[in-house]
Order: sequence, then structure tokens, then C-alpha cells
Amino acid sequence: TMTSSFDKPWELKGNEASRYSPSQKLTLSRCYSAIAADAFSRDATEALFFYEKAFKVLLPSLIDSETVRRLLQHEETRVLLNMASCKYKLQRNQDVLDLCSQILRHGFDDCIVKASWRRGFLRFQGEDWDGAREDFEMCLKSIGWERDQLNCIEERCEKGDTVDRVRVDKDRLNELEQHENLKDYNGNVESDPGLDIYVKEIPHVHNSATLGTLEKNCKNYLAKIDRSLREYKTKERATLAGKLFK
Repeated sequence: TMTSSFDKPWELKGNEASRYSPSQKLTLSRCYSAIAADAFSRDATEALFFYEKAFKVLLPSLIDSETVRRLLQHEETRVLLNMASCKYKLQRNQDVLDLCSQILRHGFDDCIVKASWRRGFLRFQGEDWDGAREDFEMCLKSIGWERDQLNCIEERCEKGDTVDRVRVDKDRLNELEQHENLKDYNGNVESDPGLDIYVKEIPHVHNSATLGTLEKNCKNYLAKIDRSLREYKTKERATLAGKLFK
């Protein structure tokens, strides 16, 4: 029986993962993320530990083409979203703000809804009304994009197309290890056959109910911001009038 070095991926040390091809990195990262997701409800610190490993394994190599780098960065961004969830649960709000800003700079459409909502909510709590408004409006715009994607996915399902996302398991990891070799990889998508499934993967979008809830919340908070600004201006005018007639 062949022993796979992927059997216990959390035991990898240093930059050991740098010897893997991009599709192996993506698959290994999802293995870490699956472990993290399982741990999240009981222990956010443990979940964060595995999400950080999922992030580190995605480090691109010097020979990667721009297309490959974007695939790896897209997965990094998804992992960062989950890291932000862990840090919010651990009440590390400044870290959450920094991560969300980093995610939004990357500009991947299917990551904008969560990142803009989280940053907007924290900015609202900190009474950064202008920043919160900007984020909630960004979130509403991105919700529209996700709805369009959701309609396309549902249409493809009706036509019988296969649109299931990649499900990471040990069998797939072992298979990748056997048929891929980094020595055969020259930096392009074509030289790593395992990347094909990631290139064709559907966007990670929220379901209709979640999008509806987020849309309602964004609109409610935008209304609260408007009320808060009106109250602030009224109070400011009253203070100024008091000084003038003192």
C-alpha cells in the first residue's frame, strides 16, 4: 500500500508544500479548510489554525503564469473570508477590518458580499458612517451580481449540466499525488491537468434566502446611518446656535 504524504496534511512543516503543483496546493488547501470548517462551531481558535495553514499552502511559485497566480489568489481570498469569520468570533475586530480590506482589494466578485457586509457592520459599530455607507452600497451591488450568477447556475441545472463544486477527500489527494509531478509543471495551466476542474468551477455564491436577508440588513443599516447623520446635524446646529446666543 502506498503511503500518501497527504494522509495527514496538517503535519507538513515549513515550505514543504512548495514542491506541489498548483492543483495539489488547491486541493490540499481545501482539505485544511474542511478540517477548519468542522472545528469552527466548537473552537474558533482551532479553526483559525487550520485556515491559516490552508492560506500558507497556496503560496505561488516563481514560474507560475498570471492565470495560475490568479487561481491561487482567488482561493487565498476565500480562505481569508473564513479567517475573518474566526477572528470576528474571537472579537479581534481590527484584524477583521484589515482582512476584509485585503479581500476587497483583490477584487474577486464572489468574495465581495461577505467582505463588504462584515466591514460595513464593523464600521457602523465604530460610527464611521461614510465608510459603512460605502460598504453597504457595495454589498447591495454585489448581491445583484450574485443573483445573476445564481440564475445562471439554476438554468444550467435545468439543462442537466454538472455544476457540483469540488469535494476534497483523501482519494482525490492520493490520485493527484500519483499522476502529477512538479517537474512536469512549467507554470501554465495546460501543464497541470488537475487545474482544469478549478478553472471550470462555478462561482461560490449565496443562496436566494441568504441574499435576501443580507439585502434587507444592508438597507436597514443604510436607513440607520441616514437617521444618525440627521440627528448629528440637528445636534450640531443646536450647539452652534447655543454658542451664538450665549
